[in-house]
Amino acid sequence: MKKKTITGVRPEVGMGATMILGSDAHPYTIIWVSDSRRRIKIQPDYYDLIEGNRHTSEYQVYRYTRNRFAPSKTVSFRKNGSWRVSNEGTPVGIGYRREYRDPSF
Repeated sequence: MKKKTITGVRPEVGMGATMILGSDAHPYTIIWVSDSRRRIKIQPDYYDLIEGNRHTSEYQVYRYTRNRFAPSKTVSFRKNGSWRVSNEGTPVGIGYRREYRDPSF
């Protein structure tokens, strides 16, 4: 049987991650990576708007800082090539941080 390999970004401790909830996105930091690199733990980041308007979809720039006191979530790499929160199925992007709240809600 052919062994599947992880494609795309290789997760590393300290790298950014983004949890995607519908049309919203929230920043996280990778705090642990398994030896197989198929499971990681992420922790939410603090974020401060430094440019733009939080209430519109216009240009926004944030400063992100790791929140060391927040609970972590375990994320696993799936056969279809996506990263998902274990026991939830919420998608997670690896390699970038993003805060976005859809202003239409």
